[in-house]
Amino acid sequence: MSEITPSYDEVASAREWWADLSSDMPPGVRGLWFGIADGTEEEPSRVVYVAGTATCEPDDRDADWAAEEYVWRPKEEFVLEDDEEELRGDDWDLVVDYVATMVRSLEAHEAGDIEGVAVGFEGGTPVYVWPDER
Repeated sequence: MSEITPSYDEVASAREWWADLSSDMPPGVRGLWFGIADGTEEEPSRVVYVAGTATCEPDDRDADWAAEEYVWRPKEEFVLEDDEEELRGDDWDLVVDYVATMVRSLEAHEAGDIEGVAVGFEGGTPVYVWPDER
């Protein structure tokens, strides 16, 4: 598996996106799930969305808490804009690692009483980025 990392511009754009969203996060969010979704035929880039849950179990390796009802789900998604062909490919682990690196730079756990932050594709293996990788 090759390794790619987000560019400075990609991280700066993600930080701006997160700053806009996190300012509207309601109290009571304990878990943050940064989900990765496939783009469309017209826009093949993958997107990242964030959702907040009222509970979080950082010891749950499968992050089942992230599948609970969301108490916060902004509509704005972040489009992965780096021109890396691998980001549109089938290597889900590579994409998750890329997004996890980007999300770590956001320090999203500082946005409130957050107990856990995880990244992944729905139905895939999550990667915890805070409190630490599980």
